[in-house]
Amino acid sequence: ALGATRAAVALVRAEAAARPALEPIAAGLGAEADGLASRLEAAAARGIDAAERDRLRADANGLVIRAAQAALAASKGAGFVRGHPAERLAREALFFLVWSCPQAVTDRLLCELSGG
Repeated sequence: ALGATRAAVALVRAEAAARPALEPIAAGLGAEADGLASRLEAAAARGIDAAERDRLRADANGLVIRAAQAALAASKGAGFVRGHPAERLAREALFFLVWSCPQAVTDRLLCELSGG
């Protein structure tokens, strides 16, 4: 999820070259990705329990979905063309919602999506 997030941020940054208003979006998502990477590295160094693992995974899944949505929006209609990087990233991001996703992570994401 972190790798796909970074790819989406790179796509938004590339679009920002022509539309500078996108740069703060890319910067914000990039900072979140860096923070998540730091949390993952710290967790790997010290070990974590199941609850923290699920929180990290839910945070990573939420971030990759938001980053992919930003990439799709930044790419405008071209992002819906089959084979466009934004189209692929959107599919990959949504796959994280279902692929070997523990129930606790799914529950947290559904709560987040519902605004709860």
